[in-house]
Amino acid sequence: MEFHERMAVAHDLHVFWNPVSEEVVDELLWALDPQPGMRALDIACGVGELLLRLAGYGVRGVGVDVSPWAIERAKAAKAASLPEADIEFVAQGGADYTLPADGPCDIVSLVGASWIWDGYQGTLRALHDFVRPDGLVLFGEPYWKVSEPPAAYLEAEDLEADSFLDLAGLHAAVEAAGFRLLYQVVSSGQDWDRYEMLQSLSVDRWAMAHPDHPDRDEVLQVQRRAQRTYLRWGRDTCGFTQMILRRVD
Repeated sequence: MEFHERMAVAHDLHVFWNPVSEEVVDELLWALDPQPGMRALDIACGVGELLLRLAGYGVRGVGVDVSPWAIERAKAAKAASLPEADIEFVAQGGADYTLPADGPCDIVSLVGASWIWDGYQGTLRALHDFVRPDGLVLFGEPYWKVSEPPAAYLEAEDLEADSFLDLAGLHAAVEAAGFRLLYQVVSSGQDWDRYEMLQSLSVDRWAMAHPDHPDRDEVLQVQRRAQRTYLRWGRDTCGFTQMILRRVD
């Protein structure tokens, strides 16, 4: 099964495709203090829930995601809940997106997708260019909870020890990129467990509903391996933070 289709299957029960709760997202929206008429850009928007919630404040904007499966769901959610909202969803790679003629945005978000620009450094540079001076960025990124991630975990996840930083290192990188940290929420163990186990539940329900699908065994095997990796190492090794940053340079 194609990667993005498999991701859509595994995240069918998720509101957000990251280890975050709805309560935390609402808290972050409060801290962002969105105002009517502001322009927002959500890179790797998934099924569009964050941008839809911003639209409820009168914000207009664009959500971009490389997955056509996610964008299809985002468009359907908009049609069902906020058909008149001034937001658009675009199926496109984030690195290929260019700002329209009216320039940088008031709010830019990228949560859990720094792989688009080959890591946190390239991502922070891109976000810096997308947001206006004094504008706000919602930046979500994994971080190491341990000083030396287990080699077996790195191999299983196809990561390197320098793929992420610890939390203090990430704070320093944010400042060096021309941002000031305003607010931060770190995902709890419950947030992580819910995110990972909802994938197992989503895949199981899909498999039960598609007993004759040619990719059924493959999808189940991939999910079982991901679950074992998370329970064996990931819970204690990798954290996740969401930061609200102001561009200050």
